[in-house]
Amino acid sequence: MILVVRSFSKALASFDPGIKSELITLISRHTRWLSKNFILLKEDGNLLIYKGYLNGKRVRVVVAKTKKGTYVPLEIFKKESRGGYNIRDDYYSPGPIERMEREVEGDLYETWELEY
Repeated sequence: MILVVRSFSKALASFDPGIKSELITLISRHTRWLSKNFILLKEDGNLLIYKGYLNGKRVRVVVAKTKKGTYVPLEIFKKESRGGYNIRDDYYSPGPIERMEREVEGDLYETWELEY
């Protein structure tokens, strides 16, 4: 399952509509270990933080995975943007994680199903 918080959904709206389906496909492939474009950055508490590439590596996405197997997209960037230029293992995750937790507690999220 993919849990999409309101802030990520708003950011996603500024991208091409095909990015949503590409994100779902990327995460679905990762659950079956078939994706080379989804890389583990670090472990942050109970979350695994991944970076992924979409749209021919022109779009970068940061996704958290819970221990229960739920994926939560945190941020999405264009490659040429300041945040998306180079996402590395020193990626600052507390800000996006805290925002995600606030929105989940406030019931400001929707769920997407994985493709199998």
